[in-house]
Amino acid sequence: RTEPFGAHILDRNRFVLLDDFDRPISWRADASRGSLVISRHRALLCCGFEFLPAVLAVPILLGIVAAISFTKGLAFDHVARDTAIGFVVGALAVCLRRRSFVSTISRRRKEMRKLILADRPKPQPCPRGPARAISIGKLADFDDFFQAHIRDRSMYYVNSNLISPLTEPEKMSYAELVGASLVDFF
Repeated sequence: RTEPFGAHILDRNRFVLLDDFDRPISWRADASRGSLVISRHRALLCCGFEFLPAVLAVPILLGIVAAISFTKGLAFDHVARDTAIGFVVGALAVCLRRRSFVSTISRRRKEMRKLILADRPKPQPCPRGPARAISIGKLADFDDFFQAHIRDRSMYYVNSNLISPLTEPEKMSYAELVGASLVDFF
């Protein structure tokens, strides 16, 4: 399904997808990839300081600044200018932080690549077939390492979000990257 959903925010890390009638969807919505985009006008209501939306936080903070400048006898224009500079610096800091954000799954992939390449600094390609198998131990290591991300997801998710990004720089299979073995037929 490619049309947009609504969302009800439960807390900082969780939300519920809503259908066209603002009801929680009743079917399972697994996705191998996707994104959550908050429209700009909704962002003013959804984002801010803790649970205070930005659309309310800015006037409240400006009111506090006006009250302080009035009670202290300070020139409001100087205080307002300094406050505006503070908002700009804060907004730049937030933008830079978001730009440098690395997801947990990206960090884990990087850690896994580091471990693999420490063990096999120069992975070698091998021909397709029974010599390109992977041992159950290496498969279990992979599952243990990424269990928090895999949970009960399908191999479509595992391949597109874990295997492909791990193997993309070398353009080889995961078995070749970690060390292929000859499959034992029984």
